[in-house]
Amino acid sequence: MKPLKITMDQGKCHVLESCGLQQDGNHAIYGDYVFTVEPNVFALDRLTVWISKRGYFRAFYCFGMARSALESELMYQLGDKNRLESYIRMFDSLTENSPSKPLALAMG
Repeated sequence: MKPLKITMDQGKCHVLESCGLQQDGNHAIYGDYVFTVEPNVFALDRLTVWISKRGYFRAFYCFGMARSALESELMYQLGDKNRLESYIRMFDSLTENSPSKPLALAMG
């Protein structure tokens, strides 16, 4: 399977930039948080978006969409600051009792 690139116009998704996110390939960066768009291996016509954070070894599912709805769904989900920050709160609440680098601490 080819690596996914979020492309709308000249290789950049202007939706992401207008939402205050920095695009790097299939990643949308918002401070220490990263939203990653990946193909759904069980339904090739669909994409999934996952959130992760600098210093963590985990990611959580945020939402899925049809490939054809990529731009409009990213605008809907990440273009609204309250909705975007709800994904950040979800990540933080799911990791609040976890050390930031559990594997590094365990392996020393």
